[in-house]
Amino acid sequence: MTERFIFCISLLVLVLSCIKEEEIPQDTSLQISLTASSSELRLGEPLTVDIDVKNADSLFALSFELHYGPAIFETETIIAGDLFIDPFLPINQKFLSDGEVPVVLGELDSIQGSANGRACSIILTSEAVGTDFLYIRSLNMIKEGGSHIDGFNTLSVEPIEVKVLQ
Repeated sequence: MTERFIFCISLLVLVLSCIKEEEIPQDTSLQISLTASSSELRLGEPLTVDIDVKNADSLFALSFELHYGPAIFETETIIAGDLFIDPFLPINQKFLSDGEVPVVLGELDSIQGSANGRACSIILTSEAVGTDFLYIRSLNMIKEGGSHIDGFNTLSVEPIEVKVLQ
């Protein structure tokens, strides 16, 4: 009986030591996300729109246009995020009144092997009641030598819907 018990315990230990937890591979694909501080807000309240980047290989510069309904929102300001170590964001930007915020960001210091973080935050003020779709257009991401970031050709950024209530 003791030999049988020892054999069963040994077999159980052997089986348990052979079981490996399945590792989920980390997603290393290039990603850009557009998120809003709220999907609903009141008239006159600010809306913060964040642009986040994941897995950008040797990112040197990023440019895009944020589009929104000019009858519903007005651009207040752009704030550089933590994506770049020493970001270059032009000051005294002229915001267009036709619902377009052009953004150009670049690195002034050393280039990171893989860049992850917030590119910038754009603060809009709600000017009218209604529903709007905010989206990015004319996106460019380049390495220091001028070539596009790996994975750029398959990149898509989902638009966001925001409602302004009375």
